[in-house]
Amino acid sequence: MIGILRQASMVLLVLAVPVRAQFAGLAATDDGKQLLFTSQMLLKGAKASTPWPENRLYQFGSGRVELVVERGSLAPHSSHASDDGVAHPSISGDGRVIGFTFNGVCRTPMDCLEVVNRVEVRGLETLNLGPGFVQIGRDGLWALVTNQVYDYSQPQSRGISTTSNLLELSTGQRTTPPGPALSLDGHLSLFTLASDGAVLTVQFDLTAPIGVEGVVAPAYGIWKRGQFTQIPLPPGDPMGPFALSSDAGTIVSYSYSPAVRKSRIVVTSMKQGKSTTVVEGDPGQRLIFMAVSNNGQQVLYRVALSGNVNGPCFVWDAATGITTEVPMQAGELATDGTLSGGGTVAFVATSHFRIVKFEIPSKIASPLFSQTPFCEDPVPLAGGSLARLHCVFPGPPASLEGKVAYDGYAMPLLYSAPGEIAVQIPWEWDNFFPPTLSLKVSGDSPFEASQPLQVFDGAPRILPSDSGQPSLFGIKIIKGDWSGLLTSQPAPGDVFYIYMTGLGWTANRETTGVPASSTLPNPIQWKLACQFLPRSPFAELLFAGLAPGTIGVYQTAFRMPQGGSTVPATGIRCLLESPAMSVSFGPDLPVYGVSGHGGFTSASGMER
Repeated sequence: MIGILRQASMVLLVLAVPVRAQFAGLAATDDGKQLLFTSQMLLKGAKASTPWPENRLYQFGSGRVELVVERGSLAPHSSHASDDGVAHPSISGDGRVIGFTFNGVCRTPMDCLEVVNRVEVRGLETLNLGPGFVQIGRDGLWALVTNQVYDYSQPQSRGISTTSNLLELSTGQRTTPPGPALSLDGHLSLFTLASDGAVLTVQFDLTAPIGVEGVVAPAYGIWKRGQFTQIPLPPGDPMGPFALSSDAGTIVSYSYSPAVRKSRIVVTSMKQGKSTTVVEGDPGQRLIFMAVSNNGQQVLYRVALSGNVNGPCFVWDAATGITTEVPMQAGELATDGTLSGGGTVAFVATSHFRIVKFEIPSKIASPLFSQTPFCEDPVPLAGGSLARLHCVFPGPPASLEGKVAYDGYAMPLLYSAPGEIAVQIPWEWDNFFPPTLSLKVSGDSPFEASQPLQVFDGAPRILPSDSGQPSLFGIKIIKGDWSGLLTSQPAPGDVFYIYMTGLGWTANRETTGVPASSTLPNPIQWKLACQFLPRSPFAELLFAGLAPGTIGVYQTAFRMPQGGSTVPATGIRCLLESPAMSVSFGPDLPVYGVSGHGGFTSASGMER
């Protein structure tokens, strides 16, 4: 989670994070005519019930999107976390029963002394089932509530303690099955409940000898009405089953071979006793299961790209053995997805702020509704700085003039080009309530074009050189005599200039949208240091402040120390320190990593 504020204390984390999706938590009915999903976006004309962003539950059906639920009066007004709101929606095959988790709600709304999460099930009546998350059986007869608590005193269960309650909705009778199976990332699986109340579970025999990693070998099986039937694992370095089809006839499992560093997703037919490989990844490749149809004949998964959790998306069909890729736009990645219970439709949320509906028999893909204008997940930004945003919006770039807003207030549009704009984050930014970026453009999307921003006191980044202008490490680094870009490593004693953004507050007050003075230097308040890698000492900082005549751009001046390293430079790394945090950054880092306090102590001659 990014930017957590609970009980008036703030923990600031600036981390390398994957692209956030605007749509998540997809769950569909058997016929695919209803789809539940969560999003922080608001429908056009709607007003937020709290000042904090939150995930709301929406439903698409009959060609329109409707709000199902948001926290409303249950939301605390003095704290916030990025996963607040609705999560993990589940729906019966006919759409009559839904379940979900409320994250970040007041246990007692009148005073809200404790913020909790809780499960709700809505059908003929609304049930509050306590903490955890819920799975609704496809027949709408059962609800399985599971809660996960980390307990590192229990190595035999990977340090995770789980509790489960199976509720028969027609009678209210509750039973307690063993711990449900875990998904590949160690969290609770969303596919462990069958329509007849059977549950895919894992048990640990604490009398068995402990393995080489200090973990007792688990026993996987199907629990039904108090009876546990162990199931065999598929051959070949198994890591355990994690999904059960609704008809309880198919189990999906994952295996990994350390010898070849390959993983695979496997389905096992309980009737035939036969295991079939759905997909085998390349060495080191991450496979992410997303859904299985009611009868286990279709499996939806994605293949995560390197350094990401998103990637291309595929549907595997057991009857034909054929795998089909879900068509998407150039550069578009799947971020989440589900299947209709009948296995005829796949719904895929993407990194382009779309939900794609893929008709499996005809292999036709189409957007569920018109695409919402968006900017690719902005990296952490700093008040007063230029921000380059890659955006998708209707009309020519110039049409965005005056229509890019920060918390509803128009932001200076510094330049625009197809697919890219540059704006200035206001100097007067207020991060008490998480800020939002809005594109106030017309379109057919049912949602307002807005998304959360991460704005901090500083979020440094080195500007790249202009296209077609070669420079050292591809950055905007200028020779000391201003004769052009620096293309080779500077010699001892040489002066050079680097242009950056996000260096934070300046000594003198500036006005948003007004260029920095060409005659009055305005230095930054924070400490800055840069060095050439791998072993060069830090260069002497001569100046760091706003670049004259520019908006939101910083100019820094350095002098290489005498007697410096003669080892050829392979890169450059800089450090920025404020009273609150230290940040290490360079041209190869698209986002920033917090290195903690004490990274350096003076403006030159610094050491980590």
